[in-house]
Amino acid sequence: MFKKTHTKKSIKTLFAALCIVFISCEDETPTNNFEGIEFISIETDQSDYYFDIDNGIFNTYFIGENQDQLALVLDNPDSLSCQLYISDSKLLSSPFPITVPTESSNAGIQIRDLTADVEPAFGPDDDFNYSGNTFFDGVKITIDRYYTNGWVTGSFSGKVETETGKEIKISRGIFQVMINIQEGQ
Repeated sequence: MFKKTHTKKSIKTLFAALCIVFISCEDETPTNNFEGIEFISIETDQSDYYFDIDNGIFNTYFIGENQDQLALVLDNPDSLSCQLYISDSKLLSSPFPITVPTESSNAGIQIRDLTADVEPAFGPDDDFNYSGNTFFDGVKITIDRYYTNGWVTGSFSGKVETETGKEIKISRGIFQVMINIQEGQ
């Protein structure tokens, strides 16, 4: 039969082990109303857009020898695609939140009409596809958090426009996307 001191020691050990498990799992998944759902949501001066279809092409953090790039791309049922790009975010080594632009990083937003029959896309006659960047359009992207299991969350704003001059002002955009990490050249 066990002595009471041994039982107390076992309970304390079990409690400590459970605490470690719960603490180590704390940052694994975003905790909000959209837990486990990939999405990009955009509020604009004209309309609101919601993207939640992973086309399997991007949602990747590329780590190169001299530069990194975070690419987030989701589509919607209306054949629109939203693409967010951030160069040199230092996602795995910077403290959060990370706000772009900085001196060494830049970002861009594209809203593409996948049904538009225009060649080339983003060429001088393109009246369908919108793009904006941190250099000319006041685009700002903030990465709120990167979770160790691959989720990245954040927000963005700025102006996107077609090559023919039509523009959309994004007042509030938010994203929550699962990414892959690729290292290489």
